[in-house]
Amino acid sequence: MSLLDQVVSTLSFDDTAGRSAAALRRLYFGIAYNTMLPVNLMLALGSMTPYLVFLALHGQLTFGAWAAGVTMTVVSAYFYQLIYIVNDLFDRKKDERLAIPKQTARHVNGEGYLTGLAISYVAVVTAASLVWHNLLGPLVGYGLSLMALSVVHSKAGKLKWLTIFTERWAKFCSPLALTYLATGTSTAKFMLAGALVVYPLGFTLDYAYHGYLRDRLHMRSYARWWLYAVYWLLAGAGILAAGRGSDTAAALAAFDLYLMIYFLAVTLAYILADAIKFGFLNEHYPVRVAAEKRLILTYGLMQLMMVVAGAVYVAVK
Repeated sequence: MSLLDQVVSTLSFDDTAGRSAAALRRLYFGIAYNTMLPVNLMLALGSMTPYLVFLALHGQLTFGAWAAGVTMTVVSAYFYQLIYIVNDLFDRKKDERLAIPKQTARHVNGEGYLTGLAISYVAVVTAASLVWHNLLGPLVGYGLSLMALSVVHSKAGKLKWLTIFTERWAKFCSPLALTYLATGTSTAKFMLAGALVVYPLGFTLDYAYHGYLRDRLHMRSYARWWLYAVYWLLAGAGILAAGRGSDTAAALAAFDLYLMIYFLAVTLAYILADAIKFGFLNEHYPVRVAAEKRLILTYGLMQLMMVVAGAVYVAVK
């Protein structure tokens, strides 16, 4: 079995053959809880890499800045798993009644998975707060907020359109928010402003939200544009209020470059996804699903390459 087939087998619902796949599956779900961590990490990296590129273009990318950005991205994606954990705890009976398929740490590693997860989150908070001393409170608060938001989403009923929007907003914007809290730099703040504006139209985000409204909530999906309009008004007001006293020219330059870098990366991902076939996907998934996964894989590999390029830049600078 090839490495790619091994990875697909590990995350597959129906392919459990082989001891190595089973061991890798236990390890993966012990860390990631469910199959969404790679996708969430990719989206989080998408919001962070324009910041790293901006710093590199201006000769300001240091090991500390690179490490803070990458670490906060990984931590934010890992913390986002709390939404799934709490949601599954509250919705377990409903999921079983409706036969909603879910593959999580509970199904792979047994009922004792919560103890291991709790220890891992305490370890992550402790390690991060030892390096960045002002992060203890924000990380604990962020984790508790995600869990509370997950509970609200489970009980939201017809308001799930708002709670899912808020959850995904946290997933996309938290890497730069945590980076700003960790470093306190104005550049991180300006980049966060760019992420706040980009969010609704970020890579696959509008596509996924449109599908959620249509398929899960059976709502008219064009209504999301009213939500986007209100969101941008509120985000703009918040950015203007937070930016008082800042260098306006520097803020606008950073903001504009963030948008340019971000959407250039998204455009390039679509172009490359048409050119690079990743034939193994066609062997495991229907054509439409394989096309979606090809696009996601292309974008994710681009993000990984930018992170690695940042590390090389720091090493040889």
